[in-house]
Amino acid sequence: MSSGNVSSNQQDTLHYYRITIAGYGGETAYIKVSKKAYEFWNPVIEEGDGDAVEYCLSAENGDFEFEDITEVPLEAQFLLNDEEGYSTAWYDAPGEFAHIWGAAVDHAWVTVEKIDSSEFDATHIEDVIDGEDLTDIYQRVGDETNWETELFEEPEEGTVT
Repeated sequence: MSSGNVSSNQQDTLHYYRITIAGYGGETAYIKVSKKAYEFWNPVIEEGDGDAVEYCLSAENGDFEFEDITEVPLEAQFLLNDEEGYSTAWYDAPGEFAHIWGAAVDHAWVTVEKIDSSEFDATHIEDVIDGEDLTDIYQRVGDETNWETELFEEPEEGTVT
């Protein structure tokens, strides 16, 4: 959720808006793994990522249905919390150093609400955009501006999005 304000030239009045982008997308956890874990998983992943995905999704409960491997050696269990003696879910992994999530542009919708202040719990005044598909907004703005307004910018080389 984000909020912003706009000053209108016509009335010189400050307006506040709450912008929400939601939808389907992805979630990624970047996790430090030991050299031994890497040496075990790298050839497994080269053959296909099904067993690695199965490990990540099922490590917490230990109920695995692997296709190409029979078990994960202790030194390759990167979701094992050694100090506590149990395995975590992939999204709570020990050694995690980055976690990124969000809606994909082609599966997102936008809501814009006019609100009465910049406070988190500001009172809703009116809906400006009510759950409109982001690609539809992009197309509409492009058509209205003869494609002279950019809504999306490519990330700079070397940045993580």
